[in-house]
Amino acid sequence: MFYRPPLTPAGFPRLQRQAVETPKQLLQYKDWKQYQPGDAIHFFIDDYRFEHLWNAPRKYASRLERKVTLTPDFSLFTDYPDPVLRWQVYRSRWLGAYWQTLGATVIPTVSWAGPESFRYCFEGIEQGSTVALSTNGCAGSSREFSAGVDALIEQVDPELILCYGSFRHVYVGRSEIPQVVNYPHHFGTFRGRAALHAPLTSYIY
Repeated sequence: MFYRPPLTPAGFPRLQRQAVETPKQLLQYKDWKQYQPGDAIHFFIDDYRFEHLWNAPRKYASRLERKVTLTPDFSLFTDYPDPVLRWQVYRSRWLGAYWQTLGATVIPTVSWAGPESFRYCFEGIEQGSTVALSTNGCAGSSREFSAGVDALIEQVDPELILCYGSFRHVYVGRSEIPQVVNYPHHFGTFRGRAALHAPLTSYIY
């Protein structure tokens, strides 16, 4: 690999904590050409839509350099073997660390696959960082989602959580949580084709 980032003792790439202004909207990666100052690019979409970023990171790096972007949300399914889950976390951190070298402001995306994954799914994220997560598909698993959020707070103590979806309708864990900014997802049209955009809501959890 042409880029070797600094690693945690567990072997995961480290992301530098960066100052982040709260994005006005989250723009899905496939619409990166429409990026405007104040946006942040997100990857809460099917993995196949951004797998090429890992397969050819230098070829597509210009799409993210000097922009505000979340790290890729490579899927962590509970039926994946542990080595695969670790690999997905590694890839997300590696790309984020690489983009930081290109001048991007990188917000770590966090996800998990049950309590066993809490040992490594937050690796490489500095204490007090702003992080992003999604509640898509979590309506029927509030306890599992909340357990992951509580583990995130305990291990990372994030300054701010950017939530793609409704945090307040899913989270049922501890009462003392960091500031959470919600970006509800909805379908609309953009220049004649379907697009998924997430403007900033007027409420903070």
